[in-house]
Amino acid sequence: MKLGARAHDFGRHKLDDLCGIIAGHGFDTVQLALTKCAEGVSSFDDINEDLCAEAGDALSSHGLECAVFGCYVDLAAEDPEVREKAVNSFIRSMEFNRDIIKADVVGSESCYKRPGKLEKRRLFPYFLESVDRICEESERLDTDFALEPVAWHVLEDVWLMRELLDRCDCSHFRVIFDLANVLDRPHVVDQKGYWKECFDLLGDRISAIHLKDIQMSPEGKQIQVLIGEGLIDYGVLKDWLRDRPDMPVLREGIRPECAEKDIAEMRKLDGKD
Repeated sequence: MKLGARAHDFGRHKLDDLCGIIAGHGFDTVQLALTKCAEGVSSFDDINEDLCAEAGDALSSHGLECAVFGCYVDLAAEDPEVREKAVNSFIRSMEFNRDIIKADVVGSESCYKRPGKLEKRRLFPYFLESVDRICEESERLDTDFALEPVAWHVLEDVWLMRELLDRCDCSHFRVIFDLANVLDRPHVVDQKGYWKECFDLLGDRISAIHLKDIQMSPEGKQIQVLIGEGLIDYGVLKDWLRDRPDMPVLREGIRPECAEKDIAEMRKLDGKD
């Protein structure tokens, strides 16, 4: 297991300073989303070869790998111009990644908004159109990309994720898997059986794990808590990681002041005991 974190959970900084902070906490790898963590960068229009080279140098100088080059765009946007820009930004990120950053994958979720059930169905064809273009470009660029299923997004569960992988039949199409994002009712689910099915469906395509723990509010909303203090059963994940010593496990939503405790809990997942 490679111990990692999302860079933007540590705030916006100059990239060398940011990588120094993350490495100083003991992490091996990162998810790097430049629009969310780089000082002075507010949109994908601000990302260029020089900025990516600066990021690559910062990662290297602090001994960090990059598991995910984050390019979170709305691939299901109804507006064709918005969707076109989103897809082009993602493709451009794949080019930067191939040539400079060299992360394992370029990653995104499927959309920005939280559509209702009927709206998910209506937006899904737009999402498919985006994914088809990205698959085509990934083959041309010989570069891997990954999408993340999220219960409240268009790509809403592991079964739909598997259908999409099979439909696209793209060798560069991978998965970012966040257990909490596909567990909307943790208090009523047989987690052991559910996680086994999830990893059976997607395990061959997972390129990174997002890790967080949750409690549920009285209103039924997720509340993030420290690793090991929530409702998620990590037993199946630990077993799965045992045969995957190079799998990046990225803490999502870390509070830097609590990093030491989170890291201690994450290390229990390394499958060695």
